[in-house]
Amino acid sequence: MEKFELEESVKEEIRARVLGAGFMKIVQSVRRNGKTFKISMRPVEIGGRRMFQAEMVDEGRTQVKNMEADDAAAGLEEIIAQKGARELHLITSSGDLHVRVTKKGHALVSRSQEMSREAVVRPHDRVKKTPLNSFDSAAMLRAAGIADGDGKIRASMRGKYDQVNEFLRVVGETVGAFGGGGGRESDPFTVVDFGCGKAYLTIALYFYLSETLGYPDVKVFGIDRRADVISAAKKMA
Repeated sequence: MEKFELEESVKEEIRARVLGAGFMKIVQSVRRNGKTFKISMRPVEIGGRRMFQAEMVDEGRTQVKNMEADDAAAGLEEIIAQKGARELHLITSSGDLHVRVTKKGHALVSRSQEMSREAVVRPHDRVKKTPLNSFDSAAMLRAAGIADGDGKIRASMRGKYDQVNEFLRVVGETVGAFGGGGGRESDPFTVVDFGCGKAYLTIALYFYLSETLGYPDVKVFGIDRRADVISAAKKMA
């Protein structure tokens, strides 16, 4: 097996999950020369037919392509065959698979517990909707340095912006995003982030849970061993 290559059993698991029932989304981020190339694929409904939509983000440029099942299978092989340090997150109705390939080429594989989620294939939407657009995130993005003073996403922070969106999307799917508080309006929602770093994800999650999902009592706790990043996170908050 070559360096950076996944074990055959992991490859087969990815193929079975993506091409089988219950597939929701696959996202892979590859780091190249200090830059990030990201590709994602999800099922969509176009003209009453089930198809796949791939989105590629490379140096701030985004390309979207809709594919039939055979082309999606070929595209999946390209995702699997990527080399270099990378992270892959596969979401299905029965659970998630996460693969992180280190700079030394070691693949670290983890799986979530068994879940029971509904894999809804949504119609193709030409208007790009993201979690960060579902609430007034302008001030937060400026405070985090992701956006400039005019509210435009900095080119150097596009990868971080996409990461925050993807994180919020996964959380939304996990807690039942589309019901406004998941039907538990009176329950507190507590988040503890171990190794929070600068807390981009944690603070964004606070607003997403409060403003978009409608939880009235959200508390977030960030824990990190570095005093300087905790200080920076407090200042941003």
